[in-house]
Amino acid sequence: SSHLGVQVASGPRGFGCSAAPSCRSTAQMLRWTVCTPSGDVLAELEMASTETINDAKARIATSSGREMDTMLLVYGGRPLEGAALASAVPDRAVVTVLRSQVAKTIHIPRDFAMVHDAQDALPDSGGCLELDSAADPQRLTFGTLLISKPNVLLRSQEPIRLPCFLVVSKQGQNFQMENVEVGFLSDPFGNFVEDRGQNKADLTPDQVLLQSGVQPKSMAPRLETRDDACE
Repeated sequence: SSHLGVQVASGPRGFGCSAAPSCRSTAQMLRWTVCTPSGDVLAELEMASTETINDAKARIATSSGREMDTMLLVYGGRPLEGAALASAVPDRAVVTVLRSQVAKTIHIPRDFAMVHDAQDALPDSGGCLELDSAADPQRLTFGTLLISKPNVLLRSQEPIRLPCFLVVSKQGQNFQMENVEVGFLSDPFGNFVEDRGQNKADLTPDQVLLQSGVQPKSMAPRLETRDDACE
């Protein structure tokens, strides 16, 4: 059967396992809602726990016309490895699809010495910036870090604190951090998806923007005036 244009497997073969009854009895059925970063629903998937994330990506690619190799699935702020079993994601979960022109995570400082350069190397659709928690935080950033692309996930395997000003721009929709804190964070457009990585006390007022050389008024959304409404 199909659901929202996605072919739903209806037998053992569709779940990538043999016809043995034990396979059917041990596989748990999982239902996921697959969304874009803006919240639009791409598909409703029904997966077996014995299937892989790559199986899910293949179905999404078939229904949406997106390239499987440029697709990154994220759940709970974590990118899902293609070889991982679907059982890593619970039933009735909401999974986000990031569309990237690169199919790999950029590692800092292995691939790029600085976070700024690593973000510049991401495609316009965003991606994952992985920090090496063993590296010296003082050497990973300088001055103000401006998040200027959507769907950027700044993460580290172990907790790390970057001693920098971080500003999330209007273009930085769906910015997330995991196990990462910064000295000061300003999010004038509400694009930061709060997670475990940043204390609310560090969400700073406009004077921090001024100290870092950014003019808050230049970043503020333009309010519609009565004259605009009458045009």
